[in-house]
Amino acid sequence: MSKLSAELSPSDEIVFLGAYIDRGPDSRGCIDRIIKLRREASFSVVTLMGNHEEWMLKTYRNPTSHSWLLGMEALDTISSYSPGAALSLRHEIEQVGIRLFSERVPLPYELFFALLPESHVEFFETLTLFHRSPSVICVHGGLDPAGGPVEVLRHERKGVPAGMH
Repeated sequence: MSKLSAELSPSDEIVFLGAYIDRGPDSRGCIDRIIKLRREASFSVVTLMGNHEEWMLKTYRNPTSHSWLLGMEALDTISSYSPGAALSLRHEIEQVGIRLFSERVPLPYELFFALLPESHVEFFETLTLFHRSPSVICVHGGLDPAGGPVEVLRHERKGVPAGMH
């Protein structure tokens, strides 16, 4: 990033495509670095919503939504903020067992979410679904050209947290 940043001018932009979390042992450090870059860069820094971030935000809003924890290796992300919270959640999962699926038992995700710095909560809540420039459309997972303009599709997508555009 430091080599790339040194080459960019105020008219340039960097677009991050999502999946900032659940991809290694230091998700927190990754978010810190992007936030710092957005704050200090002379060029535009665009951050898109990925499925990992979307699923995390669903869990943030609903403690019975476990797709992030079960499908995205969320414990690594949680551990990057608090190894204790990750251990506690792992223990809760073991205690709840199959009821996690059959009864949608809530888990104490607040052990993790209470530790998120406000700047990180704001980061996740302001991620956008796409970015359009004169020469390119950027999205996280793909775009169906037959589906119509991306500006229309973004409003039709279900499960996107309020305030996301």
